[in-house]
Amino acid sequence: MIMNKFETAADAKTFILGGSAVFTITSLKTGKHFTFKVKEKKEEELNGPNMRFVNVLAGPDNQSFEDSVYIGFIPSDGSKLVAGKKGRPDAPSFKALSWVLAHLNNDNLPEQVKIQHEGRCCRCNRVLTHPESLDRGIGPECEKHFG
Repeated sequence: MIMNKFETAADAKTFILGGSAVFTITSLKTGKHFTFKVKEKKEEELNGPNMRFVNVLAGPDNQSFEDSVYIGFIPSDGSKLVAGKKGRPDAPSFKALSWVLAHLNNDNLPEQVKIQHEGRCCRCNRVLTHPESLDRGIGPECEKHFG
């Protein structure tokens, strides 16, 4: 699996909040990494505002989210990670994503971490082929849906 690194905070944040994002955060200091899936549920499905539910890969094969663990949700404004019923704010994966989101919300792509996607559009999950789309993590048609 080819992983593509984001070059700007705006691109990373757009990708994470895109609606169907799978990405890995790696600490360049420790080498520790976590792979997340962030899936958007629309307000009509929730009887409330849109939310993005966050799972972290926990299985031994690193290929399937069947063994993933739900850790929380990101509100519609994309401001932070909120612990779900079974989420643990003290878990390293929760702390890592919270820290990254705080930096991205301040338009800062932290140098201490690498944020990568797997080469699929964050909105429709199609394989990306154009170099610019690979850099941004979103295809040209899906990008039109973001302001």
